[in-house]
Amino acid sequence: MRTCDWLLKPAGRIEASPRTVAEALTWLAERYKAAEPSFLHPADEAHIGLDHRLRNAEESLTGGVDVQWGIWLTAGRFLTLNTTSCTPNRHAPHPCPNI
Repeated sequence: MRTCDWLLKPAGRIEASPRTVAEALTWLAERYKAAEPSFLHPADEAHIGLDHRLRNAEESLTGGVDVQWGIWLTAGRFLTLNTTSCTPNRHAPHPCPNI
C-alpha cells in the first residue's frame, strides 16, 4: 500500500486535511510532541530530532512526496505519523479530501 492511497479512504478515517505545507508541519510537530514522553528510546530519537524530521518533511511535501514517520513507543506500541501530499502528489493523481 502506498501512503498516497490513504487519500482514497473515507473522510472519517482521515484525522486532518491541512491546506498548506506549514499547516502539515504543525500537525506533525504537535503529534510528535504529544507522543514524546512515551518514546521507547528517547536518546536514540534525539539523534534524529524533530527539527531534522520537519526539515525533511517540508522538502518532501513541497515536492509532492508523502511523509511517513515511525517511532517505537513504550508497552510495545508503534507510532506512525504520515502526511500525504495532494494536488499535486508525485505518485498518484488522487484529490485532496474534503473534511
